[in-house]
Amino acid sequence: MSDPEAETLENELKKLSIEEKKLNIQKLKQELEQNEFNPETIGKVTKVVDSNLKILKRKSNFYTHLSKYNKVTEVSFAAVNDKYEAVFDERHVKSSEFRKFILSTNKLRSEVDSEAIIQIVSPVLRETKHKWKGIYNEETISFDMLDVQFRDEVLLEKHSFKHGSTIRCVLNVHRELDEVGDIKIKGYSVSTVLEKIEGGVVYETMQGKSYRQASKFSKSQTDLFD
Repeated sequence: MSDPEAETLENELKKLSIEEKKLNIQKLKQELEQNEFNPETIGKVTKVVDSNLKILKRKSNFYTHLSKYNKVTEVSFAAVNDKYEAVFDERHVKSSEFRKFILSTNKLRSEVDSEAIIQIVSPVLRETKHKWKGIYNEETISFDMLDVQFRDEVLLEKHSFKHGSTIRCVLNVHRELDEVGDIKIKGYSVSTVLEKIEGGVVYETMQGKSYRQASKFSKSQTDLFD
């Protein structure tokens, strides 16, 4: 299967996974509206709720706040229906368990776009800590160039940049949760430049070729064991 076909298939699988989750959530809503408060439904709802980042962060904020008060020895929770009738037993959480719900960090795993296209707006042409600037997904971004080989070649003037100069690269999107649980992008970095595109002509880099060979080998190994 060619790379474009594999990428298309992967995107379709992601869409199907998202649609499946939406359908499952819709089904749970219908069950709850019909007052089907059976243990299985409650368990499914709990699983969905516990995987929600906003709820995880706000729960962390709640227990972080409570942990500052030594007089609080435990908290309890109860769920009721629209008639204020308990739908399951009251749950107690002792103060010694608070730390289990407190997030140790707000940082999330970086999203990786392994075929990112960035039109270069402002390259860094000398040894400095300044960030590069480019257009990615129709937005101007600043990013760290972590591909040492490409960066050194730029410093040695082996690459020139004109209007429309573009790179295809492995782009890391660094993310974290804010105080209310929303995902915020904290920055971008390019770990590997795969290709430099100039006037429609594509120049594959040596590190790009190595990266793609390693990716194909890794995928073949995964398929073998699957």
